Amino acid sequence: MQTLLEKQVPDAATRQKWLKIASDKDMSIMDLRQHIISKDVAKVVFGLSRLSHDRQQLEEAAAGVYKNLSEPSAQPRKADLCSAQKMEAGCVSLDELAYSENQTELERIPQVELEKFLVDCMLFNMDRHLGNALARKITLSEIASRIPGASEAERERLLALEQHAKNIGSTYVYELILIDHGTTIPDQKFSDLTAKMEWRALDQTEKPLSATTKRRILELDLAAIVQKVREDQGIFEAKFGSFCSVSDEAYSFMRFCCILLQEGVRQDKTMFEVAEIYENLEASGLLAIYDKAAQAKEAEAWISIQKLISEILATQRKE
Repeated sequence: MQTLLEKQVPDAATRQKWLKIASDKDMSIMDLRQHIISKDVAKVVFGLSRLSHDRQQLEEAAAGVYKNLSEPSAQPRKADLCSAQKMEAGCVSLDELAYSENQTELERIPQVELEKFLVDCMLFNMDRHLGNALARKITLSEIASRIPGASEAERERLLALEQHAKNIGSTYVYELILIDHGTTIPDQKFSDLTAKMEWRALDQTEKPLSATTKRRILELDLAAIVQKVREDQGIFEAKFGSFCSVSDEAYSFMRFCCILLQEGVRQDKTMFEVAEIYENLEASGLLAIYDKAAQAKEAEAWISIQKLISEILATQRKE
């Protein structure tokens, strides 16, 4: 019986090339691009090769990619708006660590680095998969060299990295670099207002927040943060056009999300529990409060909204 790949790619030599491309874990994205044209498609196949141990599933994935690249589109392609991103040197994606055979590498990510993901809560990130976070190895000697002259906040972070390395008896740890924030700060016009925070699957997210992160979140001036984002976005809109514009409703939703984060932290919720709040807004009744937030103009209205959020989150903890 023919496999799907044999049906789609009759030539045996071509099939073998594709299977090698799809299963070679050491092949870089750029190497893959030379074989299958599309870098985005290469990334999909490369990812499946790491995650799938099922040969049939792997063959079907390769066949599907081949079919999509081989068949001409019935409709002419339209120009799409896209972004170009400069890659950080010496990094691997977090999903490579998360799904690698050597799970001890995840232990080298300090708690304060994982807590960077909480920015997804402030921005209501709808596309935070583990490939949208880079992990960069940093040695104890590099940490020591960066401490002198660092800002107070950066020095505090570096000391936490240093302490984590010593605690686990390692000469290095990983610092995280979060990338790709294109699907954030939505408003009610989105048909699917659903947060995506895959990092909650990591075991470390069930630990209590560090005292440093908790303090910083509770000290945030939410109105000032939203205003700063609004001002920066105004600069981008003036430079690049109206497609960069963000609605007033979206900024209100951002402030609402920031309040959710603060209240969750105030009630000692873990990262896992905080992510759960954002992924279940409608079921918890919090989305109904957002409707009020979208109309909020005065400080008193936001105080009332914060009180309602606090009450709902407290009830969830009791349940």
